[in-house]
Amino acid sequence: MKRLLFFVCAIGLMFGIYSCSNDFDLVEEWKDIPVVYGLLASPDDVHYVRVEKAFLDESVSAFDIAQIVDSLYYPNATVTLIRKSNDNRYPMEMVDGNLEGLQRDEGVFADAPNYLYKLDMGANDSLVQGEIYELEVNRGDDLPLVTGVAVIVSDIVIKNPLEGAGIKLEYDRKTTFQWSFNNENAIFFNIFIDFFYREIVDGTTELKSFRWVVEENIENDRGLINLSHKFESEDFFKVVGSNIPTSTGEVRIFDRLEFGVTAGGQSIY
Repeated sequence: MKRLLFFVCAIGLMFGIYSCSNDFDLVEEWKDIPVVYGLLASPDDVHYVRVEKAFLDESVSAFDIAQIVDSLYYPNATVTLIRKSNDNRYPMEMVDGNLEGLQRDEGVFADAPNYLYKLDMGANDSLVQGEIYELEVNRGDDLPLVTGVAVIVSDIVIKNPLEGAGIKLEYDRKTTFQWSFNNENAIFFNIFIDFFYREIVDGTTELKSFRWVVEENIENDRGLINLSHKFESEDFFKVVGSNIPTSTGEVRIFDRLEFGVTAGGQSIY
């Protein structure tokens, strides 16, 4: 933000005193303020974290600064993920996300390079459910360490529908979705259904699918470990109708449904 001038009046009604000033400075002395984004998911082998810095200049527009790569990133930062129970430390590697298939969208901020910090845990290691992990950022230049902690939520077991079993979707009735997990660290849930079908055109078969997000941000405000959610079966058929284009001669055969749940902890919530 540039320096802005506002017309500010402070009125003391009790004493009938009126004083006004037309000089109101929004810009204070420059500070080094780190901004860290990350999402740790236990099923993933590879994790990415973005480390940037906030910026403020009383003479240069923030829109101009945002396009300067050196103003966004710390050139000598090191990032480490730490499992608190045994102090295992996992150094993260600085990479260009654009070369990792994680292209940064064009917009206010410079999009190339797109620096991220990467941790590839490989096939022999993974994040442990229920464990506390700390992210430690050392910005260098004798600046204080930046840290944050999060608890990894547990796996989810879907109770209904059961894997491999059928499910009855009646148009005028509700369908119940049930799931459970084994610790209280999951604070909210999203549930979804992936619909798979085969489309045959001129003898060639292609497997197609779409996802219906049934419900988002279902809160676990009572600390339960068994949860359920009902949805209108009619909504399911409407979603199918709106996601599969009207046939122009294709042959379509239903393949399967996949029900899924994602859970988030307190940090994301």
